[in-house]
Amino acid sequence: MVTNYQLYHGCLDIILWPILLHVSITLVLKRYGINTGELVGDDSDRQRAKITKRIFAAHKVFDKKTGGYFNGQTVVLLYLVTAKISLPVGFRFYQPDPVVVEWKKYDNKLTRNHLNAHQNLKQIQLIQTSKN
Repeated sequence: MVTNYQLYHGCLDIILWPILLHVSITLVLKRYGINTGELVGDDSDRQRAKITKRIFAAHKVFDKKTGGYFNGQTVVLLYLVTAKISLPVGFRFYQPDPVVVEWKKYDNKLTRNHLNAHQNLKQIQLIQTSKN
């Protein structure tokens, strides 16, 4: 049981949560005798505040319902689906690749100036190699 002292003084920071998740999933699989299943991925977009500089993995997300954009996070969950039960076995926050984001900005700039990105492929490669 977690006490207020542990919460206040940050004693829960020393718990290795990924190892705890792994061990608990292994225990459930052994207890129920499960040895087959399928891994299924699921992602969901979570809208956050307008200014998201301090929120981890926040980026511009396309809203399928309205056709607009919002600042938010994309949570990707990995489930193990079996005949008996379904278990979450992992999760990550999706972050767009910064190189691809820069390339899209550059490609949009070329498109606005009525230039073809394929004609300027060498310039794009130079930009990518100079940033690395």
